Formats: sequence, C-alpha cells, structure tokens
Amino acid sequence: MLRKALMVYLMLVYCLSLSSKAYGTTKYPILLLHGVAAKSEVLGAHYFGRLPKALKSKGYEVFDGNHLAWGSFDQNANILYEDINYITEELGYEKVNIISHSKGGLDARYMLWKYSPVGISNRVASLTTLNTPHRGSVTADSLFAVVPDSLHWIPVMITNVIAAFQGEWNTDSLAVYQSMRTEDMAFLNAIIGDPSEGCAYEVYCQSYSSIVTESIADKFSQTLAWLNKQLGKPVNDGLVAGEHSQFGHFRGLVKPDQGDSISHLGIIDRGRIISHGGTPGFDPISFYHDILLDLEEKGF
Repeated sequence: MLRKALMVYLMLVYCLSLSSKAYGTTKYPILLLHGVAAKSEVLGAHYFGRLPKALKSKGYEVFDGNHLAWGSFDQNANILYEDINYITEELGYEKVNIISHSKGGLDARYMLWKYSPVGISNRVASLTTLNTPHRGSVTADSLFAVVPDSLHWIPVMITNVIAAFQGEWNTDSLAVYQSMRTEDMAFLNAIIGDPSEGCAYEVYCQSYSSIVTESIADKFSQTLAWLNKQLGKPVNDGLVAGEHSQFGHFRGLVKPDQGDSISHLGIIDRGRIISHGGTPGFDPISFYHDILLDLEEKGF
C-alpha cells in the first residue's frame, strides 16, 4: 500500500514538473533595460511594472540593468558592460538576452559597439528593442524647435529634480535630450552602425514599435503625439515615430485587439499607472511572454 502511494506521489510530482515547463524558458537569462527618466526601480515601483515578477513566476531568469536614468550613452555603456560581466563571470551564465525600452535600446547598441573589440558579442545572444528612437525622438526634436534656448533651463530644472530624487546628482539632462534628436542620432548611427543593418556584431537583433492615432486613456502620450503631428512630425507613440523605432529584424507595430494605438509607456506595463489599467485589448505580460517564447524557439 505504501509503495503504491509512493508511486502515485512520484507520478504527480512528474506531471507537475511537466506542466511548469509548459511555459518555456529561454536558454539564456533576460536583462531588462529601462529608458530615460526612471531607473529600474523607484520607491518599490518597477520600471516594467508587473513584468519581472510575472516572468520569474513562469520560470525565467530576469535581471535589471543598473544604468542611469539620465546617463549618457557612454556612461551607461560602461555600466551595462559591468552588469553583463557580472552575470556571465560571477553568476556563470554563458550569455544574456537583452530586452530594452526606449533609450535603453540605444545604450545597449552603444555598449555593443564600444566593447566589440573585447568580444562583448560573445556574451550577448540577442537584443530586442521596444519603441527605441534609433533614428531620433520626434519629441526631442519638438522640444528644441519650440522652446527657445533662453528657456531650456525649465525642462532641465524639472529633470534635475527628478534625477536627484533617484540619487543622480550630476545629471546633464540637456545633453541627453540633445543626443536623441534626429540630427544627433544620424551622426551617432554613422559611427555605431545603421539601424536597418542590425547589430553587425553576431548578435540577433529585433525591434517592435507602437503608435498613437486615436483617443486613448494615456492622455499625456496622446497630447504629445498630437503636438508632434501639428509640428509636422511623423505618426508617433508620443515620443518616438514608429518608423524611427525600426532596428534589425523589425517585427512590426504592436497593436491592441481593437484599434491601433499603444503609447510609449503603454507598451510596457508602466502604462497601467498612466492610464488607469493600461491599454484595453493589450496584455503586456502576454506580449513579453510571446517575445521570450520566440527567442526560445530560436535557441536563445
């Protein structure tokens, strides 16, 4: 009787292990990179909202980048290089899969370029960018087109207060804004590589983007998108034009079940905070899970 009960118990454990693996896990851990303005975690709120916890519950290994919210490309490249060294050397993982939002994708690209001579691509399996201004931010363009030089101190002061709140005291936010203008990104791309050509460092690169074309709950992004269009800028997500987000293997515009619009913040779970529950018809957790399942199928 005891032997039979033990067999039943072992069978249950085996079945549960199979069901847990049904989620799928990537070969390499995930490194999440935040964009400008906020670090990975501020006052207990994660930049990617519920995503890290949800992905970990599905069996994925997830790490956060320690780069700065208002750091330059070079500063953040140095920090990310150390993050990847820690994950691969200290923790023993062979490579990482980078998933980045907004400026985080530019920081990652710059890091791959800067440290390519020392073989950083041997430690990065893939780079996925989401709403990253690879060819510049239309909002950065609008800021410098509309706000006179004499008034630049206003957004800089606001930014510096936010940065200081997060522990960044020597922030040059004006330079960060300038670095994401279309003309400045064209200059940078001439150095680190054309976005349409991918990473060029033996790393699998892909990108996603979204746009705002209709009324959405995220009124902040909707207003920015409208203002940018009035200034003759392309259709955008509130900060970045959809066509400027294309990098490597472009996976297309991400859309909700109904309509076309997902804002810059809506594509990450943080959009729930801005728009009281997020974008109707769009589940960011399922979206990111699908990205990881696809990476798994590709052997990453």
